[in-house]
Amino acid sequence: MDVKIIKNKLLAKKMHHFHLSDDLIISEFEKNLNQYLKQPYKIKPANGLCYNHNVLKEFKMLVNKQFFRVAYYEDNQNYFIVLVSDTLLKVAFCKELHKIDKVK
Repeated sequence: MDVKIIKNKLLAKKMHHFHLSDDLIISEFEKNLNQYLKQPYKIKPANGLCYNHNVLKEFKMLVNKQFFRVAYYEDNQNYFIVLVSDTLLKVAFCKELHKIDKVK
């Protein structure tokens, strides 16, 4: 499993605000994803949104005692994180996703 972070302004702003590093996000993502792959009902589509024609999925994860919602897509066992946000309400989270270039 290879995990990468797709850099964008909104993600950079959120990571800076919450003092989150790339390594921390990737390690927590891998840990949560491995657990959630055994419980697939925890992973949901992000209201049919796509990033470069790849369907976005999302789930909630705990990082530094705070919950975040993370959006990502999968391509040949590679995972690409598009957004990590403290916005837990799915409708509001999807509105944030719309602000990112290449998300449709």
